[in-house]
Amino acid sequence: MTDFDPAEHRMVPQQRWFEDFALGERLVLPSRTMTSAVFAAFQTASGDTHPVHYDVEYCRARGMPNLLAHGFQTMIHTAPGAGLFPFMVEQSLIGFLEQSSRFLKPVFADDTIYPALEVTDLAPAVPPAWSACAAPCSISAASWCWRDCRSF
Repeated sequence: MTDFDPAEHRMVPQQRWFEDFALGERLVLPSRTMTSAVFAAFQTASGDTHPVHYDVEYCRARGMPNLLAHGFQTMIHTAPGAGLFPFMVEQSLIGFLEQSSRFLKPVFADDTIYPALEVTDLAPAVPPAWSACAAPCSISAASWCWRDCRSF
């Protein structure tokens, strides 16, 4: 194995640049079930102790079927690093510039989410950058739970 070059050891051998992306292109991310372990991990990381996220009886007393996932708890599963995107652009990505979210529907414990990154805008900038990548996430094929926009 004397010909091994660590620089060529990549998750995605073909690098992509601004001009390689197309409007509407979707990069699927792994589905995730919002298990009790996910709730516990998020509580530990965030420090959020509101009972709507961690006390099922509190939730049921307010008409909810189960624990309510924190919006950011669900959104973190659309981090570009959750899929192949950062490996596709590791030579061309300048940085992560901004993020905004709109939560459309609650996500409860034991729901499974199906996130994806979608190219919604290609706006060249100086220095060269591309502008928007939405991260739609659905609980089922017909139900969006949030829409997220990020600029790189």
